[in-house]
Amino acid sequence: NDGYIKIKNSCSLVVIPENAYATSKTYDKGWKCNYGYVESDNKCEDFFIPDNAFLNSYGTRWECHRGFKKENNECAKIKVPDNGYLTNDDSSSGWKCNRGYRANRSSCVLVMIPENGYLSNSRYDAGWKCERGFYEANNLCRKLVIPSNAHVDSDGDDWACNKPYRKRDNQCESR
Repeated sequence: NDGYIKIKNSCSLVVIPENAYATSKTYDKGWKCNYGYVESDNKCEDFFIPDNAFLNSYGTRWECHRGFKKENNECAKIKVPDNGYLTNDDSSSGWKCNRGYRANRSSCVLVMIPENGYLSNSRYDAGWKCERGFYEANNLCRKLVIPSNAHVDSDGDDWACNKPYRKRDNQCESR
């Protein structure tokens, strides 16, 4: 019946602790903790929520407000450097650099683009790439020297021989 749970071959009265409510389930303890409380030793206890935090949608844990990051049992303010912006990713620094800048420790530094280079979207390079027909060397964009019977390759930073020629040293020779 309602208010009882099955334990082995008998029905036992459900004892609902303070800050809990009855459930209609007969296969567990028959109660759950109210929103904002967690179960501990068959009781429902409230828990500490630090400044700049809120209860999650389940009411069982806390999360930091936007602009704050969980550090130990607190929400620390995220320090966004000049030329940076706040992100929704609190698992890393919580900020990224504006386009044209790249992260360097806790700051955003201007990407220095050499002549014949352009700003790139990749976070895995220096923040710039060389234009097609140029290659990177010592933070500069050097012009490709393309031999006879060759063309700029599909990546744009090297050359390949026209068919039916093949690459040998710095030239294209017939097969």
